[in-house]
Formats: sequence, structure tokens, C-alpha cells
Amino acid sequence: MYKFMRHMVVFFNVVDAGGVSKAATRLNLSKSVVSQQLKALEIELGVSLLYRNTRHQKLTQAGEQFYLECQLLNEIAEQAWQDARGSQSALRGALRLTAPNALIDSIIAPAISDLLSEHPAISLKLIAGDDRLNLIVESIDLAIRVGALPSSEYKQQKLGEFRDVLCAAPNFIHKKGLSVPISLNDTNMLNLDYIANSWQGTNINHELFCESTGSALNLKFRSSYQCNSMSAVVAMAVQGAGLAYVPEFIFEPHRKRGDLIAFVPGYYSSKVPIYAVHSFSGRASYVVVKAIEKIRDQLSLISGFSY
Repeated sequence: MYKFMRHMVVFFNVVDAGGVSKAATRLNLSKSVVSQQLKALEIELGVSLLYRNTRHQKLTQAGEQFYLECQLLNEIAEQAWQDARGSQSALRGALRLTAPNALIDSIIAPAISDLLSEHPAISLKLIAGDDRLNLIVESIDLAIRVGALPSSEYKQQKLGEFRDVLCAAPNFIHKKGLSVPISLNDTNMLNLDYIANSWQGTNINHELFCESTGSALNLKFRSSYQCNSMSAVVAMAVQGAGLAYVPEFIFEPHRKRGDLIAFVPGYYSSKVPIYAVHSFSGRASYVVVKAIEKIRDQLSLISGFSY
């Protein structure tokens, strides 16, 4: 039966339009295709649906009841089509989103809040965490991920990039008897307090690059403290607990307030990419598409990179 549903729609349009030629024009099909599908439908049903000649057509008794059912089928299909297209402008439905802790305050929260203010019918479940969740098992609609990604069956879209900055509070620099710019030759990095994110481990290696010359600088530290979120790392750094390695878009507002200063001014990490990842086999849902656009716009706004 299911393979003849299209034939049923064709039959409805033949009756509704008043003939094969008019139905063919309405459906953007050739007259021969419409006639063939109508004939195939009658053969499959084992009944005649229409009395027709070159000038007139009339429903048979069986055709009258069948037409009413086909009309209902057509109305349901039309409504489903309009609802699906309408959801693109109305933007409603659920969005289950995961992103690293470091991106929540500066990027994800502002971007998604903007989306929700424009489309309040969206329901949001935001999962902040540095673990890379299984999108299918956890029913994740959209994941925002940082750093190089392994090849997978997931769809990946680059949104932008950022750099990390090695920084500390001015009172930490003063407490350690240091001055900025740091004299690296006179400083034992392993003896300086370092606040690590838990994913960094204990032994820390940083390769920083001079913005003006491109020359590389390799520094080694041993973590004194470990935190499981970037916000905790930054909070401790601001209080003068030690050095921290934070994204430039988080560092910059603190630099402007004087809370943090670059430990090695003019040196940054290599650029770190940010990706949107989803598991939709074809085009992502329109809610996900708009969420990606908002996140990209916010990232471009605060980092100066545009994609």
C-alpha cells in the first residue's frame, strides 16, 4: 500500500483539478506519467475509479469513497509540509547543547540567550563540561568542541579560533619578587605556583610564540593546584594564587580591569580551533543551524576572527 501513496495523491489531484492535463500541470508531471500512475492504482485496487473519455470524467461509486480518503491523505500531507516549513520561521522545539566550561560565560551563554530572546518557544538543556559526550547515546543536538577533532561520522563545522595567554595577578608577580617583562633566564618556572585545569595533569609544557617575530618559547611548570573548570582557574589566578593559562577572550576583560597581566607579554599559544559538531545525517534542524550562527557571531565579536 505504502508504495502507492503517491499514486493516491495523483488520483486526488486528477479529480480535484478536473482532469489529467490540469493535474499534470499542478503536479509538474507529464500527462503520460499521471495517466500511468492512475492506471497502476486501479490495477492494484482491482476497481475502476473514474469513468473518463477525451472530454469528460466521472467518479465511480468506489471512486467516490476512495476520493474522500485520498483527500484526507492529501490534507494531512499538506499540513505536515506546512508545519515543517513553518518551524523554520517560528523556531520551536528542544535544543540539547553541550560545550566546554571555558566557553560558557563569554561565548555560549550570550549567544544562546540571544537566540532564546528571539525565539522563546525553544526549550534548552545546556550541559557544561569538558568531557566529549557521545552525541547519540546522550541525545545531544549540538556539541561545541575545542582543539583538533578525530575523524568521525559526525558533521564538523569550524566556527573560529582563539589563543591562550599565560598570565597572573599583579600581586602574585610582586609577591614572587618578579617584574614584567619577566627575565626568563633568571626565573625557575618549576618553582612558581601554577593553577592547572584538571585536564592538564601535573607536568605542564607550554610552547608560546612571539606575536611580532614568530619565535618559539618553551616553558615547563609543575601544577600546584588543580581545578575542574576554567572559571575556578581564573578566580584563583585573580586572587594571586599562581600562574594560569587561559583563553585570550577570557584574559582580555581581566587585563582591562587590571586583575591579570600577561606573564610573558607578546607571547601566545598557537591558534586553537573551535568546532560545532552534530550527528544529523543530512542538514541539521533549523534550531541547531540558528544556534551555530549565533555562536559563530559571538565568537567573531569577542575574538576578532570571522568564518
